Amino acid sequence: GDLEQIFDNRCAVSGLGLRAVLRASHVVPWKNSTGKERLDPSNGLLLSANLDALFDKFLITFDADGRIWTSEALDKDELVKLGPLTKLRVKPTRQQAAYLARHNDFFEQYERQLRAKAP
Repeated sequence: GDLEQIFDNRCAVSGLGLRAVLRASHVVPWKNSTGKERLDPSNGLLLSANLDALFDKFLITFDADGRIWTSEALDKDELVKLGPLTKLRVKPTRQQAAYLARHNDFFEQYERQLRAKAP
C-alpha cells in the first residue's frame, strides 16, 4: 500500500524490513479521524509491532522534527529492553507533522492523567 511505498517497506524508526512484523499505524487514531483522514497516507507510519503498540497507546510519540518522546509510564528498565528508541528516519512532511501534533495532544493528555494519579 501507500505506507509501504512511502517508507520503502521498512519501519519508520528502526529501518526493520521484516514485513511480517510491520504495521500500518494511524497517527490520529481511527476513532478520532474523519473518513478522509483514515485513508490519508500522511496520517500513517509504518512501524514494527512493538513500536506500533507503544504508539497506539500513546506511550511514545514523535514531534515535527521526528524526535521521539517517551511516556513517564515506561519504566527505565523496560525502555532498555525495548532497545534503542530513536527518531524517525525521515523528517515528517508538513502534513505528517500536523497529524503528529494531534497525536502529541493525546500523548500529553495521557501524561497529565498519569501525573494526576501519581501518589
